Amino acid sequence: AQVVADPGNAGAIAVTANGVCNLTSAGAETRTLAIPTFAGQQLSIICDTYVGNIVVTVASAINKTGNNTITFGAAKDMISLRAMTVGGVLVWRVVDTDGPSLSTV
Repeated sequence: AQVVADPGNAGAIAVTANGVCNLTSAGAETRTLAIPTFAGQQLSIICDTYVGNIVVTVASAINKTGNNTITFGAAKDMISLRAMTVGGVLVWRVVDTDGPSLSTV
């Protein structure tokens, strides 16, 4: 898979290709994630280095519950997302998760 660069605190995770994004925190931080670029797109986000929580706010819900916020609270927390269309609109959906908490903002 392609490496997707960690944009750093308050940055936007790139959604131009399939890939893996390893996050590094230096304290409490945030990121954003836009809607996917194409159906079938895959993105895994992993907390590689943890100093403080990393909160990723997604532009749309990532599950049926309506959650759009992913909080990484420890090293090794991970989530895998796949793009699909719902009602003709591209959205991310959770394929697999281990550790991060999901919530709605």
